[in-house]
Amino acid sequence: MNTPLPKKARTVSDENRRFNTEWELDFFFIEKEGRCCCLLCNKIITVMKRSNLERHYRSLHSSSLDKYKEHAREAKLESLKRNYRTQTNIFTRIVNESRDVTLTSYKLSHLLASRMRPYTDGEILKQGILLFTENCCPTSTQKATKLQLSNDTVTRRVECISNDLREQLMSESKNFVCYSIALDGTKDIANIEQLAFFIRGVKPDFTITEELLSIRSLHGSTKGAEIFQQMMTVLKDAELDPAKLVGVATDGAPSMLGLGEGLQGHITRWRQAEELKPVVWHHCIVHQENVVAKSLKFKHVTDIVFSTVNWIRANALNHRQFKQFLVDINADYGDVIIFTAVRWLSRSSVIKRFHALLPEIRTFLQEKGEDVPQLNDNQWLQDLAFFVDITGHLAHLNLQLQGKDKMCHELFATFTAFTSKLELWISQLQRGSTLHFPTLAEFSASSFSYTEVLVDLKVEFDHRFKDFKTSIEELHFFFAPFQCNPSDAPAQYQLELIDLQADISLKTAFHGNSLIDFWRRMPQKTFPQLLENAYRQACIFGSTYTCEMVFSKLIRIKSKFRSRLTDSHMTQLLQVASTTMTPRFDSLVDSQKQFQQSH
Repeated sequence: MNTPLPKKARTVSDENRRFNTEWELDFFFIEKEGRCCCLLCNKIITVMKRSNLERHYRSLHSSSLDKYKEHAREAKLESLKRNYRTQTNIFTRIVNESRDVTLTSYKLSHLLASRMRPYTDGEILKQGILLFTENCCPTSTQKATKLQLSNDTVTRRVECISNDLREQLMSESKNFVCYSIALDGTKDIANIEQLAFFIRGVKPDFTITEELLSIRSLHGSTKGAEIFQQMMTVLKDAELDPAKLVGVATDGAPSMLGLGEGLQGHITRWRQAEELKPVVWHHCIVHQENVVAKSLKFKHVTDIVFSTVNWIRANALNHRQFKQFLVDINADYGDVIIFTAVRWLSRSSVIKRFHALLPEIRTFLQEKGEDVPQLNDNQWLQDLAFFVDITGHLAHLNLQLQGKDKMCHELFATFTAFTSKLELWISQLQRGSTLHFPTLAEFSASSFSYTEVLVDLKVEFDHRFKDFKTSIEELHFFFAPFQCNPSDAPAQYQLELIDLQADISLKTAFHGNSLIDFWRRMPQKTFPQLLENAYRQACIFGSTYTCEMVFSKLIRIKSKFRSRLTDSHMTQLLQVASTTMTPRFDSLVDSQKQFQQSH
């Protein structure tokens, strides 16, 4: 015998009940957000049934309202409606005002964090706003007093903003075709190793996202194994697919580049064990340029320059007298610059300023009875002049390599151009020409012997950047596909390169649009291999410049005055200060249970 199926329970929504306008006059109810609201006691009746409204009216209000008939009853209804609207408007205005104050609190907290200011500056900011409103718009003073910018409130706001930015980044990353990682480390004011992880990902429409992924604090060892564990944790927390990782860029520390126990070795073995494609590994091109620049040894010049500058700057009396001396003679500069080894451009700046103030320095030393014979030696002065020019060229190269959103082909083009310049300078100096060495041009060309220095510099550049050149072929397919010879290309690219180079419309688009716009227009079905390569090349980091930017912000955020800042708060502040994304302020405010939180 078949058992009948139980009947499905009918819900209120299944009845499709609607409010009847006659109930307004009969029972003094109005419709509010799909429910019935009593105009007399604000009672809400969920189920729109006449019997429910009538029962409520008879039991509570009929004794006082049955006396109103016809026109009097209509007038009473309109009066109750007006009162209800007035009450609602007052409540809405209060809620809106509280919401506006909370929204402003979020935006000001974001401003403080993005400018790397302490949480406590929120109270100073509020005092400034109150002073302004009291003097310029007194009617807004009461509203300004409700603005909450205490230390604890700003801390909570920044935490919420940071979480929102991270959620946006994780949402973006789910659509990445592929991504790469740039990581670097530094020690903060508390001597804790801080690892910065940046991500650059590309979507199917070639939208590129480059953001700070995480900051990880290492309180113990900083070996390759520990760095690898931190990297795996970062990828897991961000829910990133390891198969989409195509490149890693780091500095040149042994813990990063070691093929055995360094990070590079750990990543290689991990990819092999998981049967994943190997990643493209780049030693930061800016770091390498700095190493090459340091290989330029002019110790007999730098020792004299640095010791002389230190003699002036180390003694307070000497330093004051020297600066006053420069003021008295109306010199072009007001002081010498002290050398700082960790600053990439410091050596060039020190040497250039020293040479510019050389006559003043020589005179000052004579007045103080200090004898530095090299300052009057013609050969030493000539070496100084050459060193000023070549360090200036290297500093200019370093600045060209720096910058956010720089792609590998742009960095490679800058490096290639500089090596070509070196070849030109070598040939010119061999002929006695100082066209691109203006400081050296002040001396006689008969005694020049700097071509060997430039030759050694070029050899060092070629040696340092040989690993970077290994990926040049696939880079060419990305930034110069119409100049590649299909017969020399790997098999998977040959046919697509022939089709591409024969397409006149695509060739016109290549020359008439930006590189990214060109690849964005590329038909996926016709050129799948070239597009896959383009996605990879578009997201690979060539330097860790973005990490260095974060470390500069870290110095300001975790200073000697905030050395006890927790790791989580430091990460949140760096996230807000370095992002290009905009927080979703409206969503943050709407998600709060109450607008005004207590201190």
